Amino acid sequence: MTIQQLQQERFLPGPRIYNLVRIEGTLTTKTPLHIGSGEQASTGETDAEGRPRNNLKPVLLEVPTAGATSRRSDHGGWPPDGCRPFIPGSSLKGVLRSWCEQLLAPWGDDAACVGGDQRLSTRDLEEHLRDRRSQATEEQRSAPGFDDRVRADLLRQQVDLVSGVFGTGRWRGKVEVGPGRVQGRARARDLLARLPRVAIDPVLGAAEDGKLFFVEVVRPGTEFSIQLRLRNVRRWEVGLLALALESLNDPDFPTRIGAHTQQGLGQVTWSVKTCTVVGNFDGGGDGADIVKAYAAAALGRAGTSRAWNDLCQEAIGDLRARLDAISIEEG
Repeated sequence: MTIQQLQQERFLPGPRIYNLVRIEGTLTTKTPLHIGSGEQASTGETDAEGRPRNNLKPVLLEVPTAGATSRRSDHGGWPPDGCRPFIPGSSLKGVLRSWCEQLLAPWGDDAACVGGDQRLSTRDLEEHLRDRRSQATEEQRSAPGFDDRVRADLLRQQVDLVSGVFGTGRWRGKVEVGPGRVQGRARARDLLARLPRVAIDPVLGAAEDGKLFFVEVVRPGTEFSIQLRLRNVRRWEVGLLALALESLNDPDFPTRIGAHTQQGLGQVTWSVKTCTVVGNFDGGGDGADIVKAYAAAALGRAGTSRAWNDLCQEAIGDLRARLDAISIEEG
Protein backbone atom coordinates (compact mmCIF):
# COMPACT_ATOMS: atom_id res chain seq x y z
CA MET A 1 0.00 0.00 0.00
CA THR A 2 1.26 3.49 -0.89
CA ILE A 3 -0.01 7.03 -0.47
CA GLN A 4 -0.43 7.14 -4.26
CA GLN A 5 -2.76 4.13 -4.10
CA LEU A 6 -4.85 5.89 -1.46
CA GLN A 7 -5.01 8.94 -3.72
CA GLN A 8 -6.20 6.87 -6.67
CA GLU A 9 -8.92 4.99 -4.80
CA ARG A 10 -10.63 8.18 -3.61
CA PHE A 11 -14.05 9.04 -4.93
CA LEU A 12 -14.26 12.27 -6.88
CA PRO A 13 -16.25 15.00 -5.09
CA GLY A 14 -19.05 14.81 -7.70
CA PRO A 15 -21.34 14.69 -9.56
CA ARG A 16 -21.98 10.98 -8.92
CA ILE A 17 -23.07 10.19 -5.37
CA TYR A 18 -21.73 7.15 -3.51
CA ASN A 19 -22.55 8.07 0.07
CA LEU A 20 -23.83 10.89 2.25
CA VAL A 21 -23.13 11.36 5.96
CA ARG A 22 -24.68 13.90 8.34
CA ILE A 23 -23.31 14.46 11.84
CA GLU A 24 -25.07 16.70 14.35
CA GLY A 25 -23.22 17.56 17.53
CA THR A 26 -22.53 20.09 20.25
CA LEU A 27 -19.48 22.20 20.95
CA THR A 28 -19.39 23.36 24.58
CA THR A 29 -16.93 26.04 25.65
CA LYS A 30 -14.68 24.86 28.49
CA THR A 31 -12.63 28.07 28.66
CA PRO A 32 -13.51 31.54 27.31
CA LEU A 33 -13.71 31.66 23.52
CA HIS A 34 -12.80 34.58 21.27
CA ILE A 35 -13.53 34.54 17.55
CA GLY A 36 -13.08 38.16 16.65
CA SER A 37 -15.02 40.29 14.21
CA GLY A 38 -11.84 42.09 13.10
CA GLU A 39 -13.27 45.41 14.31
CA GLN A 40 -12.66 47.76 17.21
CA ALA A 41 -15.49 48.88 19.47
CA SER A 42 -15.97 51.04 22.51
CA THR A 43 -16.77 49.85 26.02
CA GLY A 44 -18.51 53.14 26.61
CA GLU A 45 -15.46 54.78 28.13
CA THR A 46 -14.15 58.11 26.88
CA ASP A 47 -10.69 59.65 26.76
CA ALA A 48 -9.59 62.92 28.37
CA GLU A 49 -11.21 64.89 25.55
CA GLY A 50 -14.53 63.10 25.85
CA ARG A 51 -14.16 60.95 22.74
CA PRO A 52 -15.17 57.27 22.83
CA ARG A 53 -12.23 54.92 23.35
CA ASN A 54 -12.12 52.02 20.92
CA ASN A 55 -10.61 49.70 23.49
CA LEU A 56 -12.72 46.58 22.91
CA LYS A 57 -12.02 43.64 20.58
CA PRO A 58 -15.54 42.28 20.05
CA VAL A 59 -16.53 38.73 19.11
CA LEU A 60 -18.15 37.90 15.81
CA LEU A 61 -21.94 38.17 16.01
CA GLU A 62 -24.77 36.75 13.98
CA VAL A 63 -27.51 39.28 13.31
CA PRO A 64 -31.14 38.05 13.35
CA THR A 65 -32.23 39.61 10.04
CA ALA A 66 -30.61 40.91 6.88
CA GLY A 67 -31.30 44.54 7.78
CA ALA A 68 -30.16 44.32 11.41
CA THR A 69 -26.90 45.67 12.77
CA SER A 70 -24.56 44.57 15.54
CA ARG A 71 -23.31 48.13 16.15
CA ARG A 72 -22.29 48.61 19.78
CA SER A 73 -22.21 52.40 20.08
CA ASP A 74 -25.86 52.71 21.12
CA HIS A 75 -25.74 49.88 23.65
CA GLY A 76 -22.86 50.73 25.95
CA GLY A 77 -20.56 48.39 24.06
CA TRP A 78 -22.89 45.41 24.45
CA PRO A 79 -24.60 43.74 21.45
CA PRO A 80 -28.17 44.76 20.71
CA ASP A 81 -30.89 42.24 21.49
CA GLY A 82 -31.19 39.49 18.89
CA CYS A 83 -27.48 39.43 18.00
CA ARG A 84 -25.69 36.41 19.38
CA PRO A 85 -22.18 34.97 19.07
CA PHE A 86 -21.61 32.06 16.69
CA ILE A 87 -18.78 29.90 15.42
CA PRO A 88 -18.25 30.16 11.64
CA GLY A 89 -18.03 26.77 9.99
CA SER A 90 -14.81 27.89 8.31
CA SER A 91 -13.17 28.42 11.72
CA LEU A 92 -13.83 24.86 12.88
CA LYS A 93 -13.03 23.42 9.45
CA GLY A 94 -9.69 25.23 9.38
CA VAL A 95 -8.75 23.94 12.83
CA LEU A 96 -9.62 20.36 11.87
CA ARG A 97 -7.68 20.63 8.64
CA SER A 98 -4.59 21.98 10.39
CA TRP A 99 -4.67 19.10 12.87
CA CYS A 100 -4.93 16.54 10.04
CA GLU A 101 -1.99 18.14 8.23
CA GLN A 102 0.15 17.79 11.34
CA LEU A 103 -0.96 14.18 11.80
CA LEU A 104 -0.09 13.06 8.26
CA ALA A 105 2.99 15.27 7.74
CA PRO A 106 5.44 12.38 8.37
CA TRP A 107 4.13 10.63 5.23
CA GLY A 108 5.21 13.48 2.98
CA ASP A 109 3.55 16.00 0.65
CA ASP A 110 1.31 13.44 -1.02
CA ALA A 111 -0.34 12.88 2.36
CA ALA A 112 -0.37 16.46 3.68
CA CYS A 113 0.86 19.34 1.57
CA VAL A 114 0.24 22.84 2.87
CA GLY A 115 -1.06 24.74 -0.14
CA GLY A 116 -2.88 21.75 -1.64
CA ASP A 117 -3.05 21.86 -5.42
CA GLN A 118 -0.74 24.88 -5.70
CA ARG A 119 1.84 22.31 -6.81
CA LEU A 120 -0.27 21.90 -9.93
CA SER A 121 -0.51 25.02 -12.06
CA THR A 122 -3.19 25.77 -14.63
CA ARG A 123 -0.52 25.42 -17.31
CA ASP A 124 0.27 21.88 -16.07
CA LEU A 125 -3.40 20.98 -16.27
CA GLU A 126 -3.79 22.25 -19.81
CA GLU A 127 -0.58 20.56 -21.02
CA HIS A 128 -1.73 17.27 -19.53
CA LEU A 129 -5.13 17.71 -21.17
CA ARG A 130 -3.52 18.32 -24.59
CA ASP A 131 -1.39 15.18 -24.19
CA ARG A 132 -4.40 13.07 -23.28
CA ARG A 133 -6.46 14.47 -26.14
CA SER A 134 -3.70 13.67 -28.63
CA GLN A 135 -3.59 10.08 -27.36
CA ALA A 136 -7.37 9.57 -27.39
CA THR A 137 -9.47 8.51 -30.34
CA GLU A 138 -11.91 10.88 -32.00
CA GLU A 139 -14.80 9.00 -30.36
CA GLN A 140 -13.23 9.39 -26.91
CA ARG A 141 -12.50 13.10 -27.40
CA SER A 142 -16.05 13.81 -28.52
CA ALA A 143 -17.61 11.97 -25.57
CA PRO A 144 -19.44 14.31 -23.14
CA GLY A 145 -17.29 15.34 -20.18
CA PHE A 146 -14.00 14.02 -21.60
CA ASP A 147 -12.00 17.14 -20.64
CA ASP A 148 -13.52 17.25 -17.16
CA ARG A 149 -12.67 13.59 -16.52
CA VAL A 150 -9.07 14.10 -17.62
CA ARG A 151 -8.63 17.12 -15.34
CA ALA A 152 -10.26 15.28 -12.43
CA ASP A 153 -8.01 12.27 -12.93
CA LEU A 154 -4.89 14.45 -12.79
CA LEU A 155 -6.15 16.28 -9.70
CA ARG A 156 -6.83 12.98 -7.97
CA GLN A 157 -3.17 12.09 -8.54
CA GLN A 158 -1.86 15.46 -7.40
CA VAL A 159 -4.13 16.51 -4.52
CA ASP A 160 -2.84 15.30 -1.16
CA LEU A 161 -4.96 13.23 1.21
CA VAL A 162 -5.86 16.08 3.57
CA SER A 163 -6.77 18.47 0.75
CA GLY A 164 -8.86 15.71 -0.78
CA VAL A 165 -11.08 15.80 2.32
CA PHE A 166 -11.15 19.53 3.04
CA GLY A 167 -10.80 20.91 -0.49
CA THR A 168 -8.55 23.25 -2.46
CA GLY A 169 -9.01 25.91 -5.10
CA ARG A 170 -9.54 23.22 -7.77
CA TRP A 171 -10.89 20.31 -5.73
CA ARG A 172 -14.20 20.65 -3.93
CA GLY A 173 -13.94 19.44 -0.35
CA LYS A 174 -15.91 16.42 0.81
CA VAL A 175 -16.75 17.86 4.21
CA GLU A 176 -19.02 20.83 4.80
CA VAL A 177 -19.12 22.38 8.26
CA GLY A 178 -22.11 24.50 9.17
CA PRO A 179 -22.04 27.45 11.58
CA GLY A 180 -22.19 26.76 15.30
CA ARG A 181 -25.27 28.46 16.76
CA VAL A 182 -25.98 29.00 20.43
CA GLN A 183 -28.53 26.63 21.93
CA GLY A 184 -31.28 28.10 24.05
CA ARG A 185 -32.58 31.68 24.21
CA ALA A 186 -30.00 33.46 26.33
CA ARG A 187 -29.23 37.06 25.38
CA ALA A 188 -25.80 37.88 24.01
CA ARG A 189 -24.84 40.02 26.99
CA ASP A 190 -25.54 37.04 29.27
CA LEU A 191 -23.24 34.86 27.15
CA LEU A 192 -20.35 37.33 26.90
CA ALA A 193 -17.67 38.62 29.22
CA ARG A 194 -14.67 40.95 28.91
CA LEU A 195 -11.11 40.06 29.75
CA PRO A 196 -8.69 42.95 30.45
CA ARG A 197 -5.44 43.01 28.51
CA VAL A 198 -2.51 45.44 28.34
CA ALA A 199 -0.52 46.28 25.21
CA ILE A 200 3.19 45.48 25.53
CA ASP A 201 5.84 47.92 24.37
CA PRO A 202 7.89 45.97 21.77
CA VAL A 203 11.10 47.78 22.75
CA LEU A 204 10.87 47.82 26.52
CA GLY A 205 8.93 44.56 26.83
CA ALA A 206 6.74 46.19 29.47
CA ALA A 207 3.15 47.36 29.65
CA GLU A 208 2.45 50.63 27.84
CA ASP A 209 0.80 53.41 29.83
CA GLY A 210 -2.81 54.03 28.89
CA LYS A 211 -2.99 50.94 26.68
CA LEU A 212 -5.52 48.91 28.64
CA PHE A 213 -7.99 47.14 26.34
CA PHE A 214 -10.56 44.38 26.63
CA VAL A 215 -11.07 41.15 24.73
CA GLU A 216 -14.68 40.08 24.48
CA VAL A 217 -15.21 36.35 24.99
CA VAL A 218 -17.96 33.77 25.08
CA ARG A 219 -18.38 32.43 28.60
CA PRO A 220 -17.47 28.83 29.52
CA GLY A 221 -20.41 26.45 29.46
CA THR A 222 -21.99 27.94 26.33
CA GLU A 223 -23.32 25.26 23.98
CA PHE A 224 -23.19 25.59 20.20
CA SER A 225 -25.15 23.26 17.93
CA ILE A 226 -23.21 22.35 14.79
CA GLN A 227 -23.69 20.10 11.77
CA LEU A 228 -21.19 18.44 9.45
CA ARG A 229 -22.08 16.92 6.09
CA LEU A 230 -19.85 14.53 4.19
CA ARG A 231 -20.17 13.36 0.59
CA ASN A 232 -18.36 10.67 -1.39
CA VAL A 233 -15.93 9.74 1.36
CA ARG A 234 -13.99 6.55 1.84
CA ARG A 235 -14.16 4.89 5.25
CA TRP A 236 -10.58 5.90 6.09
CA GLU A 237 -11.37 9.54 5.26
CA VAL A 238 -14.14 9.43 7.86
CA GLY A 239 -11.56 8.02 10.27
CA LEU A 240 -9.27 10.98 9.62
CA LEU A 241 -12.06 13.45 10.35
CA ALA A 242 -13.14 11.48 13.45
CA LEU A 243 -9.63 11.68 14.90
CA ALA A 244 -9.54 15.42 14.28
CA LEU A 245 -12.88 15.93 16.03
CA GLU A 246 -11.80 13.78 18.95
CA SER A 247 -8.66 15.92 19.34
CA LEU A 248 -10.97 18.64 20.68
CA ASN A 249 -11.55 16.38 23.71
CA ASP A 250 -7.89 15.58 24.36
CA PRO A 251 -7.44 15.95 28.15
CA ASP A 252 -3.76 16.97 27.93
CA PHE A 253 -3.26 18.82 24.62
CA PRO A 254 -6.71 19.72 23.26
CA THR A 255 -7.13 21.33 19.88
CA ARG A 256 -8.41 24.87 20.48
CA ILE A 257 -10.54 27.26 18.43
CA GLY A 258 -10.29 30.99 17.90
CA ALA A 259 -7.72 33.53 19.07
CA HIS A 260 -5.52 33.81 22.15
CA THR A 261 -5.27 30.05 22.47
CA GLN A 262 -1.75 30.34 23.90
CA GLN A 263 -3.33 32.17 26.82
CA GLY A 264 -5.72 29.31 27.52
CA LEU A 265 -8.71 30.49 25.50
CA GLY A 266 -10.64 28.45 22.96
CA GLN A 267 -10.88 25.05 24.65
CA VAL A 268 -14.13 23.25 23.82
CA THR A 269 -15.59 19.78 24.14
CA TRP A 270 -17.27 17.90 21.29
CA SER A 271 -20.16 15.46 21.54
CA VAL A 272 -22.33 13.85 18.87
CA LYS A 273 -26.13 13.83 19.05
CA THR A 274 -27.06 12.08 15.80
CA CYS A 275 -25.28 10.49 12.86
CA THR A 276 -26.88 9.40 9.60
CA VAL A 277 -25.04 7.34 6.98
CA VAL A 278 -26.61 6.56 3.59
CA GLY A 279 -24.89 4.63 0.80
CA ASN A 280 -21.63 2.77 1.24
CA PHE A 281 -17.91 3.48 1.36
CA ASP A 282 -16.85 0.97 -1.28
CA GLY A 283 -18.60 2.37 -4.35
CA GLY A 284 -21.66 1.27 -6.26
CA GLY A 285 -25.27 2.04 -5.50
CA ASP A 286 -27.76 4.30 -7.20
CA GLY A 287 -27.22 8.00 -6.56
CA ALA A 288 -30.93 8.85 -6.74
CA ASP A 289 -31.80 6.18 -4.18
CA ILE A 290 -29.05 7.43 -1.88
CA VAL A 291 -30.36 11.00 -2.03
CA LYS A 292 -33.94 9.84 -1.35
CA ALA A 293 -32.85 7.76 1.62
CA TYR A 294 -30.78 10.66 2.95
CA ALA A 295 -33.75 13.04 2.69
CA ALA A 296 -36.02 10.56 4.45
CA ALA A 297 -33.47 10.11 7.23
CA ALA A 298 -33.11 13.88 7.61
CA LEU A 299 -36.86 14.32 7.95
CA GLY A 300 -37.06 11.57 10.52
CA ARG A 301 -33.83 12.61 12.28
CA ALA A 302 -32.61 9.05 11.92
CA GLY A 303 -29.32 7.94 13.42
CA THR A 304 -27.90 8.15 16.91
CA SER A 305 -24.61 8.97 18.58
CA ARG A 306 -24.08 5.21 18.90
CA ALA A 307 -24.15 4.99 15.09
CA TRP A 308 -21.34 7.56 15.01
CA ASN A 309 -19.34 5.66 17.62
CA ASP A 310 -19.67 2.43 15.65
CA LEU A 311 -18.65 4.18 12.43
CA CYS A 312 -15.65 5.80 14.15
CA GLN A 313 -14.39 2.46 15.40
CA GLU A 314 -14.48 1.00 11.89
CA ALA A 315 -13.19 4.13 10.13
CA ILE A 316 -10.28 4.81 12.49
CA GLY A 317 -9.33 1.13 12.34
CA ASP A 318 -9.33 1.29 8.55
CA LEU A 319 -7.17 4.44 8.55
CA ARG A 320 -4.71 2.94 11.02
CA ALA A 321 -4.36 -0.28 9.03
CA ARG A 322 -3.64 1.64 5.84
CA LEU A 323 -1.09 3.94 7.45
CA ASP A 324 0.61 0.97 9.13
CA ALA A 325 1.16 -0.47 5.66
CA ILE A 326 2.84 2.70 4.37
CA SER A 327 6.42 3.55 5.25
CA ILE A 328 7.10 7.00 6.65
CA GLU A 329 9.29 9.22 4.46
CA GLU A 330 12.77 9.89 5.78
CA GLY A 331 14.59 13.19 5.70
